Amino acid sequence: MNLDRQLRIAVYLLMALFSISLTMISPMLPVIVRQFNITAAQGGLLITFQSIGGLLITILMAFIADKYNKALLIVIGFFIFVVSLFSISFAAVYSTLLFLFFLYGLGSKVPDNLNNSFLAEQFPDNRAVYLNILHAVFGIGALIGPLMASILMEQGLNWGLIFRLMAVLSLLGLLYFVILVKKNKKVSIVDSQNQKQVNFNIILKNKRMWFILIIMLLYVGNQASLTTWLPMYMETHLRASPVTAGLSLSMFWIGIILSRFLTTQFTRSYSNIFLIKWGNFTGGIILLLSVFLQLQWLILFNFVLVGLFTGATFPLVVDSASKIFPDYTGTVTSIIFIIVNLSLMFFPWFIGYLSDLYDFQIAFIFAGIILLLVFLLTFLIKPEKKKCVK
Repeated sequence: MNLDRQLRIAVYLLMALFSISLTMISPMLPVIVRQFNITAAQGGLLITFQSIGGLLITILMAFIADKYNKALLIVIGFFIFVVSLFSISFAAVYSTLLFLFFLYGLGSKVPDNLNNSFLAEQFPDNRAVYLNILHAVFGIGALIGPLMASILMEQGLNWGLIFRLMAVLSLLGLLYFVILVKKNKKVSIVDSQNQKQVNFNIILKNKRMWFILIIMLLYVGNQASLTTWLPMYMETHLRASPVTAGLSLSMFWIGIILSRFLTTQFTRSYSNIFLIKWGNFTGGIILLLSVFLQLQWLILFNFVLVGLFTGATFPLVVDSASKIFPDYTGTVTSIIFIIVNLSLMFFPWFIGYLSDLYDFQIAFIFAGIILLLVFLLTFLIKPEKKKCVK
């Protein structure tokens, strides 16, 4: 196995460890709430502090990601992430836990952000393929995380020990990455004084970039809304059992994972915008049909298809933005992740608000319309040029 492939595997491993650690928190929250004798709202505040840390570091990355060595920034960020995993397991009071979740968000978002731009910069020829694999790996981790945490806690393992276990595994993954970076001479070690200054005016004045950012805002809003509210929609509106409701979410993630793996076979033959356009159109139609027909068994099958047709949108958007500004992959990726954070803050809340104001039927119709809006937006984007704009 050559060093380039080993390096990509190391990046995928970091993404998997981050994804598992991120999604394992959900089944742990009720236990943490009881142990610290806090309210559910205070438990939710842990995730808020995590998100604030993630948003702040993402904004910072927009200014420094292309000025400094990305591999070094990934190592620093992931080390902070490892320290936070260890520290959270030893927290004795709620205020300390809040700070550590802020630190957790701060550290985890650096590799989450820069893994994308690192691959895009180091392997530009097959960028779309490698980005799709990276996000497929994230999806696999998102499936493993809650399941692993639930099984281990059912076996009597304390939630703190699970955090420590992930810290050890993450540290080993980080060491593997560092070793391969040192071995691989193709990995650029960029001196900040020789790096081009990022011109935000050029990036923000590019209309194609704005349309791509709006597409990401809408797509993430749809995905976050479905992953947040789908089980509750199944239980309250369709009277599904908790097991069936949970299964619906798993089916959706399976579709997303398959989408990101399968799309690697189409990126050489079709443009990113073509795949985004018809994938979201098909996914939106299937989602709306599922909502109108209201059949449990059909929804379980259809949500695999919704994930399958729309799941590759995220990596395809990252690749499209990187093609526009190949010299500033760190900056454009950071801007994308700022949009992602804003979408995560707004859309799950808004879907919940619609369900309170009307019902989940209306809320999920809106979620389907979001995908059709993505479809319409793609008509405003000019066909990709052979030569990228710099």
